[in-house]
Amino acid sequence: RIVYPNILENTVQREMLGRGDADIAWDLSAAQLDALKHEPRFYVMQTPDLAMQYLGMDVKNVPAFGKAEVRRAVKYAIDYDGIIGDLLNGNGAPLQGVIPKGLFGYEPTLWFKHDPARAKSLLAEAGFGSGFTAELLTGTGSAAGGISSGDLAAKVKNDLGAVGITINVRQVAQSELLKAYRGQQSQMVMLSWFVDYPDPDDFAKPFGDYTQKSLAWRLQYYNDPLVKLVGQAAEMQNTPERGAIYKRVNETMAQDGPFAILYQPVLSLGVSKRIQNLLFDPVNFIDFLSLTKQ
Repeated sequence: RIVYPNILENTVQREMLGRGDADIAWDLSAAQLDALKHEPRFYVMQTPDLAMQYLGMDVKNVPAFGKAEVRRAVKYAIDYDGIIGDLLNGNGAPLQGVIPKGLFGYEPTLWFKHDPARAKSLLAEAGFGSGFTAELLTGTGSAAGGISSGDLAAKVKNDLGAVGITINVRQVAQSELLKAYRGQQSQMVMLSWFVDYPDPDDFAKPFGDYTQKSLAWRLQYYNDPLVKLVGQAAEMQNTPERGAIYKRVNETMAQDGPFAILYQPVLSLGVSKRIQNLLFDPVNFIDFLSLTKQ
């Protein structure tokens, strides 16, 4: 018999796990998972989620973001290792392409590292050596990977501030954020994107094809050659030719696109050691036929 209660509050999940009222907890925070790793009665099982946390820059509403050099400067300004190691406690993995690890077309290249000097040089090259100001919209809840959206936004604000970009963070309800974003009224946004169906097209089209009126359109990023590439790949099987196109898509988005991919979250379960032979993945989740309980 499998009992699958809908417990939304992660503190309640953690308490139930500790009392033995639950054997598996999903959606624990990064701090809770880190603490659980040091308790002998439990273990943490992890796999890369088919998702990403990203920073979006509107290329029309903020004139600076209309220049690719500025968009790259933002990407060099971010301390990715600090986000993954310090904020997420390892509950995330590096990702800078627009297709997550676990899907065909994933690109492992990390084009950007934390390099404030390079970021300042690019800003000066673009004519923004004295910096500029932008508003960052983020939600009031958790970001992907179980950390506070506010804490992540504060980290991004500090990183960009160090190179002369002043960020005014505004935390709003998700409905208000999405209304502004979908209406092309935002300056910067910080959001996550999760898989709907396990094919790279589920990421390449929203991020690269503005004609879909999804993420690229919301940031007013209109790149017709990229749209053509994404469309070609969508019609193909998973062949080397398709892989080569997605490599070009990933590289174009990294060097020119309005998205700074912050990390790929790790899907984590807090598990009682009474549970053995646990198998799970981000699409099918838990294979209940394989697991056993002592």
